[in-house]
Amino acid sequence: MKKLSRSLKEKLIFTAWILGLVIAGTLLWSLTASFRTRLTMNSVNSVLSTMDEGKTLLSPASLQAGSNAPFGKWYNISDSNSLFYVFSIMWKGIFVPCAVEISEEGIAADIIPLGNHASQVFRYIPKEHIDVYLHRIVSVYNERKGINQ
Repeated sequence: MKKLSRSLKEKLIFTAWILGLVIAGTLLWSLTASFRTRLTMNSVNSVLSTMDEGKTLLSPASLQAGSNAPFGKWYNISDSNSLFYVFSIMWKGIFVPCAVEISEEGIAADIIPLGNHASQVFRYIPKEHIDVYLHRIVSVYNERKGINQ
């Protein structure tokens, strides 16, 4: 068999490095999912306590977000059968961390911006933009729970 040219060897080595980094990143992302979920829950609880919301997240809920919902995570709330969805709204290149409580009947409460900066940016987001997020979240919740609207 002919020897591989030097440039082809370099391209194969470069491709192997990129593939190795992608595999390492994928493993790191998937193996730290529960840690990231708990860290988010603790951060949200800290923000909610400073905002005097009176809500505490207990644990991650088993309800999956689904493909048509914004990236986020469902949590169980203390002293309630409702679920809390923590996600980010994208507005003018800024991620605005928010949360919304969804009742058992599939009705959403108001979106709560999480933090001072989120509250400042949230004021400028048009209601129509927020309603798109709310509609998508509620429809995923209702779809997963089997609630007809």
